[in-house]
Amino acid sequence: MTRSRPLPAFPMPSDPPPGDAARDFEVRSITGASYTIVEEVAGDGTRTYRTAYARLPVAANDDGTFTIVDTGTRLVRVVDAPPSWPAKAQPLPPARLEDAQPVAKPSAPAVGQTRDGAPGRRRPSSASSDHWKRLLRRPPRAPVELDPQAFVDELNRRLRADPSFDGDTRFVVETDDSGRIVATTWQGPEAMKPVIARIVKSVIGEYECGQPFVCDR
Repeated sequence: MTRSRPLPAFPMPSDPPPGDAARDFEVRSITGASYTIVEEVAGDGTRTYRTAYARLPVAANDDGTFTIVDTGTRLVRVVDAPPSWPAKAQPLPPARLEDAQPVAKPSAPAVGQTRDGAPGRRRPSSASSDHWKRLLRRPPRAPVELDPQAFVDELNRRLRADPSFDGDTRFVVETDDSGRIVATTWQGPEAMKPVIARIVKSVIGEYECGQPFVCDR
């Protein structure tokens, strides 16, 4: 029987380095909303920015921050965010099958018996029920106070994430003749009114701005 000879190894060409491909990075607004910004470089070296999902145009500021052109929302890179800004939650490491431990559920004692079989009284409550009772007795957390423009930015963020979002609909601030903000309201087709009401209800108890919201225009 003849032995087969190994084939000679041929050099493989390395992949060419990427050219002016678009890159993205994470930013955050003052309300804690996270965005992904895509940076695109044209053939002449011009850099443009936009949001990854809604494709809204973004302007780069001289101080290193960014601004969404349509809404005026100020954004800062996650790595540059000050400690007072809400931190982004870190994902948990994936669970491994070999780390799983079997859990044996103890059988509940019969009425009038303790766990060792001796007669006695049944415990009135468990540690789990006491935990939930303490949570129910805890006073609700006070809503976060935002200025009217930041409040409108948060509403617009939730509106764009809603499946019923219409591109002609947005939340705005309402001003009087002197330019003073007197209320927050919305613009768009009347068919979007139920969606507007649902989004405003979703922030009640979480955020407030000290100005009334006018739903009926």
